[in-house]
Amino acid sequence: MFLVLAFAPAFSKEAQSDFDAGVFAYANEDFKTAKERLLKVGQANDAKSRFADFLLAMIAAKDGDAALARSKFERCFKNLPEGNELNLAKNFAAFCDINGFFEYEVELLEPFYKTHREIVLSDSMLAWRFARALIERGKSEEAGEVLKELWQKYSTQKNADGVDKILFDERACSLLKDFVAGENGGGAASARAKIIRGELEGLKLPEDAGMGLVLKFLQLKKEVGESDLDRALEENSESEFAYEAWYALAVNMFEDGQYEISHSMAARALSLAPDSLEDTWKIYILSGDCLRFQKKYKEAREEYLKVSMNRKMQGKPAAEAIYKCGLSYFEEEKWANAYECFQRVFIAYFGFEEWSSPSYYYGAKSLLELGDNVGAKNILREYLRHSKRQDLPMYHKNAVLWSKIKLN
Repeated sequence: MFLVLAFAPAFSKEAQSDFDAGVFAYANEDFKTAKERLLKVGQANDAKSRFADFLLAMIAAKDGDAALARSKFERCFKNLPEGNELNLAKNFAAFCDINGFFEYEVELLEPFYKTHREIVLSDSMLAWRFARALIERGKSEEAGEVLKELWQKYSTQKNADGVDKILFDERACSLLKDFVAGENGGGAASARAKIIRGELEGLKLPEDAGMGLVLKFLQLKKEVGESDLDRALEENSESEFAYEAWYALAVNMFEDGQYEISHSMAARALSLAPDSLEDTWKIYILSGDCLRFQKKYKEAREEYLKVSMNRKMQGKPAAEAIYKCGLSYFEEEKWANAYECFQRVFIAYFGFEEWSSPSYYYGAKSLLELGDNVGAKNILREYLRHSKRQDLPMYHKNAVLWSKIKLN
C-alpha cells in the first residue's frame, strides 16, 4: 500500500476521539482497531470525515472487503480527501486492477480524469491502469488518448513502469502503433517503439533500459545479462517487474540446462516478489524443477508441496505441483508413492488435461513397475474412454502403452 498520510496532526495513544484513535491505529498498522474506530466517525463531509472515508477505503481494499471498499471509494470520489487525491486514485486503480473491476474503475476514474487530468498523468502506473480499464470496457478511442499522453510524458524515462506495461498488451500496442511510427534512434523510447510496432529484428537492449524493458527482452528471448538485471534493479528496486524479470531469466537458464544457476535466480525472484502465493507459485514450481533435475528429489518435493498444500492454489497450480511430486518419486523409483501422486491428479484434476494425461501415463508405468498389469491397463482404458482431447500427443502415447500391456 503506497500511502502517505497527508492529514496534519500527530496523534498520541491517549487520543480520545474515534477519529484521532483511528488515525493513530492506522499509522501503527493496527488496521483492525483503525477500522473499528473510524467506522464510528460521523459522515459530515468535513475534512475529518473525508479522511476517515479514505483510510477505511484503504483498509477495506487491503482486507478484501469489496463491499466496504466500494462504498468508501464512492464517497471519497464525491468528496475528495484534501492532499490525498493522488493516493486515492492510485489505490483505487490498484484495487480495481487486482479484482478485475474494470467497469467500476471507469465509472469513478473517468469523471475524475476529466477534472484532475494532471493527477492521473502524474503517475505512469495510474495512467496505465486507467487506460487498460478503458480498453477492457471497449472505449478504445478514449484509451488511445490516455496512452498517447502517457507515451509523450514518460516514453524516454527508463523506469516508467506504466509505459512498459503497454509492451505486454497487444491491444494497447495496436492503439499506439501509428502514433509511435516516427520514434527511432537509440535509447529506451526507441526500443519501446520498435516493440510496439513489431520490429524485433536486430533489437538490442539499450543501456538505459528499466526493469519492464528488461523483462520484455527476456520474454522475446533477446540477449539480457545478469549485469543488466542488477543495474536495472539497483535503479528501481520497487518496480513491479523486478521479480518477474528474475523469474523470466531463471526460466531461460532452466531451458538452457543450467539448473543450479536457474535455482539461484529463482531464489532472487522470490526475495523480490510480493508475499503472496498467487504471485509466486510458479517460482516455487520452477525451484522444484531445478532441484529435481539435479536429482535432489526430497528438496524438490518440499518446493512443490508449498503450492499443492495451500488451499488457495487448488486447481491448475496444485495439479502441476502434485504431478511433479509424482515425477520426483518416479525418477527416484519409489513407485507406490509416485502412483499415489499421479492418481490424485487424474482423479481430482481430470479437467486439467495438461497434467492429468501424463499422470495416467506415469501412473500406469508405476503400476507396471509394481507388477499390477491389470490395474495399469484399467486406468489407461478409463482415460481413453473419457478423454476429450484425442488430438493430443499424450493421448496417442497412452493408447500405445495400453496396447502393449499384456495380461496373463
